[in-house]
Amino acid sequence: MLTIGKVARGQSPKEYYLDLREESYYDQKGKAPGEWNGELCATLGLEVGKAVAKEDFSKLLDGQSPTSDEQLRQRRPNERPAFDLTFSAPKSVSVVHALADQETKQAIEAAMYEAVREGLRYIESDACYTRLVRLCQMNSGAHWFVERA
Repeated sequence: MLTIGKVARGQSPKEYYLDLREESYYDQKGKAPGEWNGELCATLGLEVGKAVAKEDFSKLLDGQSPTSDEQLRQRRPNERPAFDLTFSAPKSVSVVHALADQETKQAIEAAMYEAVREGLRYIESDACYTRLVRLCQMNSGAHWFVERA
């Protein structure tokens, strides 16, 4: 299942996303770091599959290039700096995972990671668009994602 949320602007939402890695609501052990993924990684100087550094992610939320001080978008009072895409397994998969032996758990996790990657590939190529108000055209979109399963 895919849930899409709007990331609010400001320091508090930014801190929420930057601190997700340090603690987990469920087990307090921490979550795996996000990974960079998508076509725009090369343009931004980010390496696909590499763990997301807080500094890079923070700059992107502020509309800046992670590798320079270049401003990537205009800042606006009503802006949405990002969307939060959360992929969730069905409850039945979670139950099987909880009761499974280690080998089966690893197979389920590998399948989930691949499903998320395929979902992101589809979103990037077919479902992600940006409206340029001044030019009144639709352009194919975001081309970068932070991935976390």
